[in-house]
Amino acid sequence: MTEPAVPGIAHVIQTAVAPVFLLSGVGVTIGVLANRLARIVDRARALEARPHDPADSRTHADLRALGSRAKMVNRALTLCTICAILIALVIVALFVSPMLDVDLSGLIALIAITRAGIRAFWASPDRTVPRVRLIEMAPVVVLLLLCAVQTIQAGPVMRFMAATAQSLHNPHDYIRGVLGPAAKRSNASMGPT
Repeated sequence: MTEPAVPGIAHVIQTAVAPVFLLSGVGVTIGVLANRLARIVDRARALEARPHDPADSRTHADLRALGSRAKMVNRALTLCTICAILIALVIVALFVSPMLDVDLSGLIALIAITRAGIRAFWASPDRTVPRVRLIEMAPVVVLLLLCAVQTIQAGPVMRFMAATAQSLHNPHDYIRGVLGPAAKRSNASMGPT
């Protein structure tokens, strides 16, 4: 097995960054869903512990609604976990493919199609989608607009990043800026590197 070149590894890491961010987002979603499930269980236990009239249909309706919510959250947790596993497989395939000099693009495409199939076939068609209020959409719209502005106005950020990368390749200016005139004397005494 030949050693992969540094630019090749850098390209693999760049390619794997997007799935890693997606994986972290799925992890956060799993955490939110687990918290939500805990609140549902706590509420159900509180309703069951409260003394109530057996003929009281309100408590039974609340428990049925909580049971339905718990099933939906469990289904969402299952799907998020499957999604996280599939994303992890994509990341592994992205790293293993160039190192073993094997084309795993077919496997990556199969995983993507599997994810789409899970979403299409496991979603219940009779479920009504709740309406989204404007106040709930506002943060998403603001974030999308900020992304668009950052994309359109990427020039200053890219110039800053290029200057930062260049300064990493030539640290003498940074050393001189931090240490001052003493840096010249210590560098001169050390000789050429």
